[in-house]
Amino acid sequence: MGGALAQTGKALDARPVAVVSTPHKAQRAAAARAYAITDLSTRDLHQAVAEATGRRGGGCRPGSRGRCTAG
Repeated sequence: MGGALAQTGKALDARPVAVVSTPHKAQRAAAARAYAITDLSTRDLHQAVAEATGRRGGGCRPGSRGRCTAG
């Protein structure tokens, strides 16, 4: 589902930021042509989103497990 969403976002002139949990999933996100990829096993989510969006944020808020959810 994530790859399809990344491709749909790009078709709508969005800059999808893929959030993955493993290096293998990061490779799949790159193949789907995500604008930016954040691997939670190696990076802080909030810092990565800030960098990918020029510090404007990505409309995210902490979820129940401390992860970013759409907001």
